[in-house]
Amino acid sequence: MKKIVLLSSVLAVSLLAEQLPEFEIKPTISKVLTEGNSRIDNYSMIGLELSKKIHEDMMLTLGFAKGDTDYKNSVRDTDIKLYTLGAEYYLYAQNNFQTFLHTGVSYQSLSTKLNGRDSGYRLNYGAGMKYYLSDVVNIFTKVSHLTDFGKRKNELHLAAGLGFALGRASQPTQSEQTLTKELEQKKAQEVVEKPKEVKPVEPIVEVVKEEEPKCSDVPAGFKVDEDGCPISYDLKVLFAFDSSQLTQESIENINTFAQYLKVVKKYIQGVEIAGHTDSIGSKEYNQWLSERRAKAVYERLIQKGIDKDFMTYKGYGEEQPIVENDTEENRALNRRVEARLIR
Repeated sequence: MKKIVLLSSVLAVSLLAEQLPEFEIKPTISKVLTEGNSRIDNYSMIGLELSKKIHEDMMLTLGFAKGDTDYKNSVRDTDIKLYTLGAEYYLYAQNNFQTFLHTGVSYQSLSTKLNGRDSGYRLNYGAGMKYYLSDVVNIFTKVSHLTDFGKRKNELHLAAGLGFALGRASQPTQSEQTLTKELEQKKAQEVVEKPKEVKPVEPIVEVVKEEEPKCSDVPAGFKVDEDGCPISYDLKVLFAFDSSQLTQESIENINTFAQYLKVVKKYIQGVEIAGHTDSIGSKEYNQWLSERRAKAVYERLIQKGIDKDFMTYKGYGEEQPIVENDTEENRALNRRVEARLIR
């Protein structure tokens, strides 16, 4: 029955990854179910885990937990300590919900040895799910199978806890910053080198010919200039309060934009993904949150095949509202990410 529960949890995952915080600290409580022929009774544990992001979809985790239990058919008991080094791989994300697989190596320390039950190294593996209450706080549950492949030392650990995100979103890479500077310098140079208009001495009669737009294949949804070339695009990506998690509707809009961007890429020099917040909270926190929102969209576009060197992302905090932050409806409109086309 325990293995069926574990297998069901593993099969519940999908193939969509989402961004992770730089660090997490996680207090936990666990219920441990021992195998039927184990020498010890079921028991409970409390623990603490510290996780660090080592990849866009993976976190390295260091954990400690302790509890106590009785030996079966004996008056003796034992304290149990569990030290774990492992990794969590995140596979599915939708709105504020994530699922993950995890594996690692544990050392289980027993204060009292009895009938062959002793301290030793164990392998653990399993799956879990997490729900973000905000960008900082989440709740999670996970199931783990702990084993040394012996008959009397297998356990199923059912854990729940709170996660607290630490650290800031990573800054744009050097190549992204260089691209932005080069584009800005080129734009400034074009302005400086623009030739002055020379007024003709004699009146000139111009014959206006109807011509096909220079950019004739731009998809609907882009704002275009007089030549039909793209100027901007309404990305329609909004966020819940105090969150950088993408909604399903936003993911669909980003996917559509990624397809469109492959068509109009030849007409533009790059794209800036700009994140924004409403005015609630400190300016420092809103700046950090806007960067996380921009990065979430930036990473989704990379997943859909857009070259990361063609894009930059930047957070603008609360500094560029499109409407006044005087009602909840208006604040919702300001919690957004925009795609700014660089001509």
